[in-house]
Amino acid sequence: MVNLSGLIGKAKQMVQKNPDALRSGVEKVRGVVDDKTKGKYSDQLAKGSEMVDKALGVPGQTRDAYRDEASTPTPEPDPVKADPIEPPEDIEPPRPV
Repeated sequence: MVNLSGLIGKAKQMVQKNPDALRSGVEKVRGVVDDKTKGKYSDQLAKGSEMVDKALGVPGQTRDAYRDEASTPTPEPDPVKADPIEPPEDIEPPRPV
């Protein structure tokens, strides 16, 4: 038989050590489900996400700032450009001392 209380205790410890990982995962799942359902369950997903944040003890301003940052698309990096390099001038050989 599975020790359910032991699993729950381990899950709580993991969340306490890294709440950002859980929050990030919840936001990713929320985004995927929202896309797949075409926004049909947006309100329920928002409530569930808020419940997770409250359970983690995240203040409202911090939660909103995190969501704003998480929802901002990452800009594409500029493509690499290889400019031709000028060859160096001839180097004089060392002179005897």
